[in-house]
Amino acid sequence: MSGSFTSTFATVASSATTQYQATLYSQTATDIVGQVTVDTSGNVTVQLTGATASTTFTVSFCPAWDAGDLAPDPVCLNVGAVSTNAAGSGTSTAKFPKPGSWAGDFEADSEPTGIIEYATSLWAGLPNSSSQVYMSTLLPETTVNGTGVTSSSPQAPLTSGTVTFANGSLEFAVTGASPDTTYNIIETQSTALESSGSYGISAFTTDSSGNGSSTASLTSGAGYGDLFQVDPLSGTGYISGAGYIGGFLEPV
Repeated sequence: MSGSFTSTFATVASSATTQYQATLYSQTATDIVGQVTVDTSGNVTVQLTGATASTTFTVSFCPAWDAGDLAPDPVCLNVGAVSTNAAGSGTSTAKFPKPGSWAGDFEADSEPTGIIEYATSLWAGLPNSSSQVYMSTLLPETTVNGTGVTSSSPQAPLTSGTVTFANGSLEFAVTGASPDTTYNIIETQSTALESSGSYGISAFTTDSSGNGSSTASLTSGAGYGDLFQVDPLSGTGYISGAGYIGGFLEPV
């Protein structure tokens, strides 16, 4: 299953830029087999290298959900298919099926069994972890995935925010957030937020303009997972409202 994956790919439209990028991992051997990107026009590009040869995979997006509030697990969305050649390589591009803001994981399921073969993630401590890629846009938790992923309120303001992975570290940055506020960063292993697979990995305090940043190591906290929340804390250390989660926007 191992292959010579590289993080370069063909841009679909010269006017669109990447707003989300994540490594695809084998579910059985934790080998890197490619990546998923979403550009600012809503085009989803799946690139496979060293995957199962001569196979067609259904591409799905599974939204994150608030397991802490016992909300129902949402249905995954079909985002097309990708087929590999005799060398296990393949690329496909499709428009994300629904407009709005989204956070969750992409999967590649083998046809016709429907078994999940590959999924987006970040891992700590693996031999090939230096080849990982990740970038997402921070989005309001109360509106993402249509119905939101939290019951906390009020929604904290945000002008812009990003999560990026570079040189073995996660970098978080916000502008126009709540001023002089401490934010807790949470990493979750699956799409079930506020679950036993959710871990605090870092924190930072914004300045008087609501700008702030933090760096966290993948070796801390959960050790794997690519869903990241940035939540405001009260002076006593409890979540004081709805924060932000890394994902992407599909324009109307």
